[in-house]
Amino acid sequence: MWHRILLFLAIVLAVPGRVGAQTITTCADSWAEIVAAISAAGANAGDHDVRIVQGTYVMSGSLLADLHPDAFLSLRGGYNPGCASRTLDPTNTTLAGQSVHALRIRHNRDFTLEGVTIRNLGGYLQSLDGGIGIVCTATDGNVRHVALRHNIFSEIDGKYAGVHVYGDGPCRLAFRNNLVKAM
Repeated sequence: MWHRILLFLAIVLAVPGRVGAQTITTCADSWAEIVAAISAAGANAGDHDVRIVQGTYVMSGSLLADLHPDAFLSLRGGYNPGCASRTLDPTNTTLAGQSVHALRIRHNRDFTLEGVTIRNLGGYLQSLDGGIGIVCTATDGNVRHVALRHNIFSEIDGKYAGVHVYGDGPCRLAFRNNLVKAM
């Protein structure tokens, strides 16, 4: 019997992908907690589910994150305090950039941004000036999913202003029910 259990475990551990991946759930109710959770995805493999409590979070600096090659990241707004329940409405969770910051996340696995307003970015970096950059590298050749759903992007200004989402061949983009407001 033990040899069957060991054989099962060996097969499960040998299967690539999310099988057996660690899930790290963060209930974030400050900008510092949001940044720390994204930084954890930069340092550790696994499924990182960042649940953002309703409110406005003023960015204290640009967020330029390169995720761990085996990190899956979800940033989802609309949670009530304690993150036990959620109201999916992007107007109740805002990341505000103070007209000087940019947001870039470079990843190799699946990424989701859902239910947030990102506004007032004015960045200062070449090709990120005033923008949001979501970059899918997908170096292992497997199909990766990038989902941006139910978000509002507004007051984004700069030479390269906009929402820039791009990736290599196996990256698949779902850009649904978002509002991009021009200045």
